[in-house]
Order: sequence, then C-alpha cells, then structure tokens
Amino acid sequence: MLEGVSTIIPGLIAGIGQAEAYLLDADIARAVDALLDTLAEVLGGENGLLDTVGDSLDQLVAGVEAGLQALLDGLEAGTPLAGAGGLLAEVIEGILGGDPNAGDAGGLIPHLQGGTAVAAAALATGLSEALAALDDADVGAAVNALLTAVQGALLEEGALVGEALDGVQELLTGLTAGIDGALATLTAGDLLGAVAVLSDGLLAGLLGGEIEGTDGPLTNVLGDLLGGLLGDGGLLQPLLGGDGVLTGLLDSVLGPDGLLGGLLGGGLLGGDGGLLGGLLGGDGGLLDPILGDNGLVGGLLGGDGGLLGGLLGGDGGLLDPILGDNGLVGGLLGGDGGLLGGLLGGDGGLLDPVLGDNGLLGGLLGGGGLLGGLLGGAGSLLDDAQTGALLS
Repeated sequence: MLEGVSTIIPGLIAGIGQAEAYLLDADIARAVDALLDTLAEVLGGENGLLDTVGDSLDQLVAGVEAGLQALLDGLEAGTPLAGAGGLLAEVIEGILGGDPNAGDAGGLIPHLQGGTAVAAAALATGLSEALAALDDADVGAAVNALLTAVQGALLEEGALVGEALDGVQELLTGLTAGIDGALATLTAGDLLGAVAVLSDGLLAGLLGGEIEGTDGPLTNVLGDLLGGLLGDGGLLQPLLGGDGVLTGLLDSVLGPDGLLGGLLGGGLLGGDGGLLGGLLGGDGGLLDPILGDNGLVGGLLGGDGGLLGGLLGGDGGLLDPILGDNGLVGGLLGGDGGLLGGLLGGDGGLLDPVLGDNGLLGGLLGGGGLLGGLLGGAGSLLDDAQTGALLS
C-alpha cells in the first residue's frame, strides 16, 4: 500500500497544479478535464488505489462524487478554486480519512495507525479554505489557511506527531515558551537574558517539566537506554549483577574460599596447618629444631642445662668460682668474711675504731658523746627548758 501511495501522490499533486493553471487562465473546461484525468490515473492507473483497496472503495467513490459536485457548484458560482478545494478535500479524506474525533485510521491506508484521520481532516479543511481564499485573490488568507492546516496535521492532539513521536509535543511546548520569553526579554533590551530564557525553554522541552507529569524525549531516551543497560534483565546485568561475571570473579579472588582468602585465612598463611604454621608452629614445626625448647637456640638460651646456663647458672657453673657465693667476687664483696666485710664489717673490723659505737665518731656523735651533751635530750645544754629560758 505504501508503495502505491508513494507513486500516486506526485501524480495527484501534478494534476491539481495543472488544473489550477487552467483555472487561472479562465479555461474551466480544460481544468475539469485535468482533474478528471488525474482522478482516473489515481484510481485506475498502475499502482493506483483500485489495485490495493477493497472495503474502502465505496468511501472513496462517495467522497469523489461529493467533491465533483462541490467543483461544479464552484464553477457555477464563479468560485472555481473553492470548488477545486472541495474536490481535493474529499479526495484527501477518502485516502487518509476516518473518524477525526476518535483518531481512528481509515480511508485507503487503514494500516497507518492513529493520527492519520486527524491529519486528513486538518489538511482537507485547510486546503479547501486556502483555495477558496484564492478565489477572492486573498493570498494572505490562503497562506494562513495552509499553515494552519499543516500545523494541525502535525501538532493537533491525536495528529501525526503526537501519535508517532511521544514527547515531541513536550519539546515544542518548552521551545515555544522559551521563544516567547526570549522575545519579551529581548524587547526589554536584555540580550543575554533572552538567550538564557530560550535555552531554558529548550532544555525544559528536552528534559521535561513544562507539562506536569510528563518527561521530555531526552529523558525518555536516557531512561530507556540506561534501563536497557543497567536495569533488571539489562545488557550489563550478566556482567555486573549479583550473580554476574564480575561478582563471581571478585568472589573467587577475595571471598572466604577465594585465592586470597585461602592465603590469608585458614589456608596458606593461617593456623598451625598453614604454611607459616608449619614453619613457626609448635612441636613438629619446620623451625622447631632451631627455635623449640629443645632446639639449637633453646640449648643456648635455655635453663640451667643450656650453654648460658652452664656459664651463668648456679653451683657448679663455669663461672661459679668467680661469681658464686664462695667465688672470687663473692670473697671480695661477700659477708663479714669478705675483703670489704673486714673493712666495713661489725665489731673487729678494720674501721671499727673509727666508725664503731665506741670509735672516734661514735664518741663524738653518740648519745653520750660531745655533741650529744650539747644537742641531746633532757639535761643537755640546749634542752627545751634551757632553750625557752634563753629565748624569754
């Protein structure tokens, strides 16, 4: 069907243009012949509508009959262009028509869903009004009618753009608001402000926000894109998801049973059964003959039976004749029988006549000594009573 439409539409437009040229030359008969020839080609020519239609043929025929009657009425009333517009409007609605209020597809292209009926009605009305305006030589009104028709076919609720591109109306609404605001700001002499308002309107149209509860086309595109990549069932879920490839890879390296978990946990490095446990562990470890209680270092540093124990230990040690109680140093530093004991010891010591109780310093510093009689207790020269008498 689309192939047929793409073939007949250029012929239809060319035929209408030829008919308008004849009408401008006031050659009504040739204009009518051109329209009828064009209509016959559209209907019965190669890839014409009659080659591909079935149930919609009656609708088209009825529309053509009504259009021809409108053309004849226009010719009789001296408004041939208005009549041609009526014919053209009927043909358009016969091809694309349906119920404009419901937005149902219809006419000869029923598989072009929603929006075609609304567009057909807008175009038919606009073309009819435009050609009628040309009858009165009102070019401005004709142009305005055509622009209104195109705008309605594209942007009217339920029309082509509204149905085909979700979010375009949001974009256009935001852009229109931005243009209006920019013009107002520019009128006030604020060029930079106008640019800012325009860009804000465009961004609002792209990202949403002008119409409450809606998102702009860019928001929808990004949402669908990211959802398709990162969402449930997305493209990257097998890679990044909870049971994804990356999670499994990290778990096999860092998990409790992973490579590093086996090294740092209870595996290679941990516990008595691990590598370091086998090296540094208790009895039976690789270094036990060296570091154990009965090992090499233990034999050096251990108790009385060790090498240093034999050197520094108690009675019978290698250094006992020197450091023992009866050894050389013991004889020097020991008790009363030692060298220093004979010097500093008790009664009978070498210094006893000097430091003993009855010695020189004892007689001087003792209780009955010289200083004792001077500084001592009761009866001394400076006892409490005598000191008080001296100070009173």
